[in-house]
Amino acid sequence: MLLPPLTSIQLTHGQVAWALCAGRTPDAQTIDALRYLRQLGVPFAEDERGSGRGNRLTYTFDHLMECATAMYAIRRGQKPGDAASFLVANRESQRQRCREAYLTTPKDAVDQ
Repeated sequence: MLLPPLTSIQLTHGQVAWALCAGRTPDAQTIDALRYLRQLGVPFAEDERGSGRGNRLTYTFDHLMECATAMYAIRRGQKPGDAASFLVANRESQRQRCREAYLTTPKDAVDQ
């Protein structure tokens, strides 16, 4: 299985929640954490957010990885505010690291 190009990854909020729960229906705790993280600026920078209620957001690879990093930290006892502060302050370097890791993943490391 080939890895899709980074630019082709466009997910809905539900798809992100599903992916963060390893392909299972997300529990209320995950949904609540994602909602709270969004209020704290994760994964969308100010200029990436839509305006007004009901605006459908599209999550890119960078957004998915930022959510995954925050949820990993929270599930290991990090306070959501601390995780969000770190990610927002280091957004560009963290996103670059995730892109590099993805792009250097050996093709045979992906399950078929």
